[in-house]
Amino acid sequence: SIDGGLNFVNPITDTVTVYDLKVQAYEAAFASYTKDAQPVTGSIEGQYQLDPAKIMDIAQEYGTQEQLASKLGNTIEEKTKIVFARYGAMNLLEKREGLSPEVTIAVRELEDQFNVKFNQVIIRDIDFSDAFEASVEAKMEAEQAALKAEQDKKTAVIKAQQAQEVAEITAQAAI
Repeated sequence: SIDGGLNFVNPITDTVTVYDLKVQAYEAAFASYTKDAQPVTGSIEGQYQLDPAKIMDIAQEYGTQEQLASKLGNTIEEKTKIVFARYGAMNLLEKREGLSPEVTIAVRELEDQFNVKFNQVIIRDIDFSDAFEASVEAKMEAEQAALKAEQDKKTAVIKAQQAQEVAEITAQAAI
């Protein structure tokens, strides 16, 4: 382990692997299923940082930082799929704002395993199949039509009551 700054290395007997301790960004796109077997695709992005005290452990277990990032990406993707699978499709739509914190909590369970610190995970995109989106749209249109029919019924009742009152007043006047 070599600290930052000027260091002397024997090029014949020593090799140096550089690890970037700055915050690293990652992105992952995935396809999964919801609890009610609806196909969903999504993408996430997040940030993590290597634990400087564990660089030797990272080097021994994963070799390069690129190999660590590859294994980390696959595991993050799997954790995200597990979170998505806890919800039905409609619940995913309704609870979208709460998904990022839930995925962040799930991903932070990996910190000790990979010797990194996760800053945050953000759900960037959730997309459902065209058939599901069409059914959601049809449901919304049906709900709107039902509300309109209910309002039309109330309006017709009020008009009928008004007509009856006018007829009663006209009958009273004729008497």
